[in-house]
Amino acid sequence: MSSSRAGELQDRLLKAAERLKVATEASAGPLGATGLQVWARWPRDRLTLAYDVLSRVRRLDGDATVETAGAGWRARRRNWSFTGSFEEAVAMLALHVCDDRRLRRTGADYK
Repeated sequence: MSSSRAGELQDRLLKAAERLKVATEASAGPLGATGLQVWARWPRDRLTLAYDVLSRVRRLDGDATVETAGAGWRARRRNWSFTGSFEEAVAMLALHVCDDRRLRRTGADYK
């Protein structure tokens, strides 16, 4: 995967995680101590992040699925689908679900 495509994927997955309020970073530091700073912070592993995003999507929309499709993965939801790597498929599915929920909430016509 080219670095620009990897950056786009990273951005989509992070964008989806942020919209769904899934933690995108891990950290270490003193537990339960108020006023003490975190010792370290680092990005979460993308595959782990993708699984957490998919779990959140499935709780929001039972029609949303990701399944193997040849050498890749296919994300589906009603009459929408996307095929790509696992992380890509999850990110696109999550963004699709988020956009659809936002449009339904605002009452926008999105035919």
